[in-house]
Amino acid sequence: MSYPLQQRLFGFSDDRNSLDSDSLSNKYSCKLNPYDNYLSYSSATATNVQLGQFNYLNTLLQQLEDCGGSTIDMWQHLRDRIRSIFDLDDDVDIIFGSSGTDIEMIATLYGISTNKKCANIVSLPEEIGSGSRHASKLSHFCNYDNHGTSVAKGARLSGFESVDLFSYTSGTKINSLNSQICNENELLSLVSELIQDDYHVQIHLIYGSKLGRVYPSLSVVNLLEQRYPGKIDVIVDACQFRLNHQCINEWLSMGRIILLSGSKFFEGVTFSGIMLLPAIMRDRINDYKSALPDSLNQYFSRVCFPTRLTKFDSIHHSPNHDSLFLRLESFMYNAERFAGIKQHRLTEVINLFCKRCDSLFKNNSQLICKKVNMQFSHSYENDILLSTIFPFILFYKGRPLSQEECRKIYSLLMTDISPHLDNNDSEFKQILSLNIHLCQPVTFEYNNSSQTAMRIALGANSLIDLSGCISSKIQDKLNSDISKIEMKMLFIIDKILKI
Repeated sequence: MSYPLQQRLFGFSDDRNSLDSDSLSNKYSCKLNPYDNYLSYSSATATNVQLGQFNYLNTLLQQLEDCGGSTIDMWQHLRDRIRSIFDLDDDVDIIFGSSGTDIEMIATLYGISTNKKCANIVSLPEEIGSGSRHASKLSHFCNYDNHGTSVAKGARLSGFESVDLFSYTSGTKINSLNSQICNENELLSLVSELIQDDYHVQIHLIYGSKLGRVYPSLSVVNLLEQRYPGKIDVIVDACQFRLNHQCINEWLSMGRIILLSGSKFFEGVTFSGIMLLPAIMRDRINDYKSALPDSLNQYFSRVCFPTRLTKFDSIHHSPNHDSLFLRLESFMYNAERFAGIKQHRLTEVINLFCKRCDSLFKNNSQLICKKVNMQFSHSYENDILLSTIFPFILFYKGRPLSQEECRKIYSLLMTDISPHLDNNDSEFKQILSLNIHLCQPVTFEYNNSSQTAMRIALGANSLIDLSGCISSKIQDKLNSDISKIEMKMLFIIDKILKI
């Protein structure tokens, strides 16, 4: 039977993609159709499917139906195209999941395949995917699995209950270089103790958190690898996908697992996960002491794994995995076009974006914007993509806006609020009717108190469009867009929330 694209996009996914009955959108304000009147700077959270993607996916869906569904060759071709874009060696294995959180489970599976006690150290727990801590313990991370079956959130997947697997966190309450160094010293001590107790340790290097942070610093991660060769795994959580090819290939050559998502920077349909497995790690899974539990079928299909990873032959072919294939193709639609942008053009657009964001609300005496600069550690010099997230705290009449206020602003920006306008200013009414999609607010510890940051993020689709313009047009477009964000946000604060 033939199904329209809208019935496919959010399939084979957990309840984060459940649709609200009133708004017909998921919890990230993403719908199954392109928005009219849409302005998107939300790529650090999730982006609605856009018209070009939608038309591309409709054409692809017809091909899938003509073939009776996606074939193994189609999945292999998808891997080959990813390999080509990011210059990956043929011996790198590409594993897919329904989100970055799902593939966290597979990274952990490679840790317990050492058949030793395993300790998983999750970094920056406030600034990564909300389900990562559960997934890193091989536990259910939502209330429903990818087939819509109710599960007990936080409970271990069946068949993994007796695994010696423990989870720790690192990198909380960092707001200065000194506090980062203190956290990293604690991390070094923790790893030393775990190694002495004969644990195999997995450390998460966050390369681009929700606030654009890198933690632990690359120097600390390098030190740990030098001290404990063969006793630790470095799992690079780069699910924001704000990194260059140099990082990816260098880290794979060092034996690091890399987790990516197609639905952040590259603005694919929510959600999709991509795990890059270095060749040196491939055969470890074969050492796992028993057959893989059937519970992995709740989150994966056999096509998620390359055919040469035969340990996963016990995973079933899900009838719903075409939904994931379509979401991955929506990522590829932007990734392949983005690959053609010259570096100097990319740098110019991002620098102009940063310059405009730095002047956010500068002409307003009551509303003050303070950029959250959380980047205290070394990143690659030419990784300018980390600058495409602009997190900021809003102070109104001298006090920071609360988490609840920021969430209301986020929601109202995506709503037509023009009926609240009490005059006939048609131009302003058009701005208030815009669906302005920013990233979800992030609450974190800063200066010994809880703060909530709003975020504006520049994604691949905007960069593709802007890179083809002359400098003055880029500047005009960014200034126009961000001015609209300022105007609608200020109206919400003044006239609707009446803060």
